[in-house]
Amino acid sequence: MSLFPRVRTRVRTWVRTWVRTRDRTSARTWVRTSVRRWLRRIPATVVLLAVVVRDLVAANLKVATEIVTPGFQMHPGIVRVPTRTRTPMEATILANLITMTPGTLTLEVDPETYDLYVHSLYLDDVEEFRAHIARTEDRLLEVMR
Repeated sequence: MSLFPRVRTRVRTWVRTWVRTRDRTSARTWVRTSVRRWLRRIPATVVLLAVVVRDLVAANLKVATEIVTPGFQMHPGIVRVPTRTRTPMEATILANLITMTPGTLTLEVDPETYDLYVHSLYLDDVEEFRAHIARTEDRLLEVMR
C-alpha cells in the first residue's frame, strides 16, 4: 500500500472524528461570525479596487504623457517605505499593488520588518510618496484584517 492512501485515510478519520465531537451550536456560531466578517469586508474591497484602478489610470496617463512629450520630466529615485503589515501575504499583496502601477517598482521587501524598497520614476516629494503608499496600505489592511 502506498503512502498517499494511508495519509488520506488518516485525514478522513481525523476529520470525521473532529466533526462528530464538535458542538453543533459552536459550529453555527463560527459560520455566522465568519460570514458576517466577510460581508463587512465587501465595501472595503470595493473601495480598494476603486483606489487601485484610479491609481492605475493616473499613472498610465502620466507615463503616456512622458512618452509623447519632448523633454525629460522624470525624477527617479528609490525610497524605503515603512509598512504596518504583519504577515508575508499582506506585504506581498501591497508590493504587487505598487508594482502593478506604471512608474513604480517594488525592489525588495525586508523579511523582518516588511518594509518596502520602492523605485519610482516620479519622485518629487518623498513624504508625499510614502503617504500615498500608506493610504493604499490602509485600504488593503482594512480588507485583510
